[in-house]
Amino acid sequence: YIFLRHVLEHTSNPVNFIAEISSLLNVDGKIVAEVPNYACVWRKIFSSYFGMLSMPYHFFHFTKEALRNIFGRDYKMQFKVARVPVLYHSISGMFGIEDNGFSAISIAFIPLQVAVETIFNSPTALLVIIQKKGI
Repeated sequence: YIFLRHVLEHTSNPVNFIAEISSLLNVDGKIVAEVPNYACVWRKIFSSYFGMLSMPYHFFHFTKEALRNIFGRDYKMQFKVARVPVLYHSISGMFGIEDNGFSAISIAFIPLQVAVETIFNSPTALLVIIQKKGI
């Protein structure tokens, strides 16, 4: 396995990057990648204050459909739910509150975040298991 947690959105060419690192895998190896979900309910609510846009550090923003379009022809893909505590970070950015990382306040927002993401079937992040086709 190769694990990429919030790496792919920082690459200048995700297709070439996946092709290059997949060459390092054993025959039945898999890449497990997690990326921010651009279609997340929180991005729609908070717009540019959404805590996972990370402009200008993210070169790409992904949705399930985008990942399928980019990698689906050459790779088998399996999606899993992934959540990143981002609600307080987004709220603090929107209201100009200093947010110095993960805090007790941000932890308090996690149940609300999980409930809303579950209701709208719109997780904060996408976890995808990628494997070369033909294996």
